[in-house]
Amino acid sequence: MADDNLMNEFFIDTQGHLDQIEEGTLSLEHSPDDTEIIGDVFRRVHSIKGNAGIMGLGDIYAYGQEFEAFLEGIRERKIVTAPEIEQIFKHLDRLKALMLSMRSEEGGEEPQDDQAYIDQSPAYAEDDHGADDEEEEEHHDMAAPVGAPARSQALSGQVRQAQAEVRRPEKGNGHGPVTVLTFQIGDEIYGFDIMKVKEIITYERVTRVPNTKWYVDGVMNLRDQVIPVFDLKKKLKFKEASSADVDREKSIIVVEIQKVLTGLAVDEVTGIRVFEHGKITPPSDFTGKISSEFLVGVGQMEQGAVIILNAPDICDPQEILY
Repeated sequence: MADDNLMNEFFIDTQGHLDQIEEGTLSLEHSPDDTEIIGDVFRRVHSIKGNAGIMGLGDIYAYGQEFEAFLEGIRERKIVTAPEIEQIFKHLDRLKALMLSMRSEEGGEEPQDDQAYIDQSPAYAEDDHGADDEEEEEHHDMAAPVGAPARSQALSGQVRQAQAEVRRPEKGNGHGPVTVLTFQIGDEIYGFDIMKVKEIITYERVTRVPNTKWYVDGVMNLRDQVIPVFDLKKKLKFKEASSADVDREKSIIVVEIQKVLTGLAVDEVTGIRVFEHGKITPPSDFTGKISSEFLVGVGQMEQGAVIILNAPDICDPQEILY
């Protein structure tokens, strides 16, 4: 079981997901074919399930898996029926009841049985505004993570500026240039598509979690959201870090895939590069130590090469981390 601070962050993060799932489901009553809302509800349930698994909360994980499987059929059909909406609310209420029970075990509120919780649910009764206000107050009292140093803030600003440039419409036909965020692991320079990067922060406040895969460093609180942090060197199956690498201050690149955030620990973020398509060789021509499944290609530059990695494959939101 994780420490108290991390567990509190998990409860707050999950409560936010539960609130948004309920809001989205209410919206589906009026727009049953809104695939964006259907996808958002699915992703939030997936996040709850995944975080519960990392935290070792077996009951919540197991029920989240059942809930997710039910939503998968709706997502594939791209429309939800009225009986299915009612079933979503029942799944949601059961998940809330499990969370309430878990919080009671952690020293929070008095436990209630599932039916009592369902009877109080906003899906079946009027809103209790006092309870909402109390929850909101608890949320704002939660300590935020330490602010990133000036270099990380500056790099995040450069990322946003570069992303704005990429979003501008291209003139003419053909492929436009490829913009990547570059970073160092060991002696090599790597890169990610700039559009997959959310922000850059220093390596801090990562809480170790037992029984996770070898490349998971732990989890961290990013503005009251619990996200997993991967050691990218381990994910790519490199050899153990040298003493020089261990002493180097690491950075965490936060990437967003299908609206799911993942932190990737690297040795150092080095900048932003723009490559024309003709300057990128395909993965099939690469003879290095990285599996081609993780590669987009290799960008050629005067000072050497940038190995461009495939962020969606490295940070697959569907991957089980434990």
